[in-house]
Amino acid sequence: MIAVAGAMAGTVAGFLLQRRQAREQRTWQTTDLARQETLALVQSTSAAFDQREVLLWQERRAVYIRFLTCIDDWIELLRDLRDSGGLPNAPDIQTSDDARQASPLAARHLEAARNFARVDVEMTVIAGSPVQSVLDALRGTVYAAAREALTGGDKIADLTDERGRLVRAIRFELTTSFVGDRHGGRPRVPSQAPSPS
Repeated sequence: MIAVAGAMAGTVAGFLLQRRQAREQRTWQTTDLARQETLALVQSTSAAFDQREVLLWQERRAVYIRFLTCIDDWIELLRDLRDSGGLPNAPDIQTSDDARQASPLAARHLEAARNFARVDVEMTVIAGSPVQSVLDALRGTVYAAAREALTGGDKIADLTDERGRLVRAIRFELTTSFVGDRHGGRPRVPSQAPSPS
């Protein structure tokens, strides 16, 4: 009887131990499956983020090139305005169509202003912090140089300097390999090109 009771106790203990091990194994499998699903989700999200980041950088680069082209168009137009002595006052001009018909130079001025405004909006939306940090000064210089050129004045050198600062900021942003705008605060954009040693 003691032997039978011992055998039964051993069987019950073995059954309980086996059941506990099976429960622990199911818990481990569930935990492992959850970890695998989490890892797959993280990898998928990371791949999607990387793809979006690549597209963002491509779009930024294209917008930067368009913006620099607009600035170059402005500089060329401002030289022409300066060389022609500015635009004469014409009180009979009331609309942009009147201005276009009155002078090819005025038509170019209006077109350059429209293109600049359009690309400037894109820059405001998509440019990174290094570029944003120089945009306000550049805008002010563009407008001041345009006002000056309309009367035959010359602030093209100021605009060329600001364009150089913008190019340095763009190069800094595109070559520092930061993701989006993850850097803290306002980054220091080099104000001068490094001197050759």
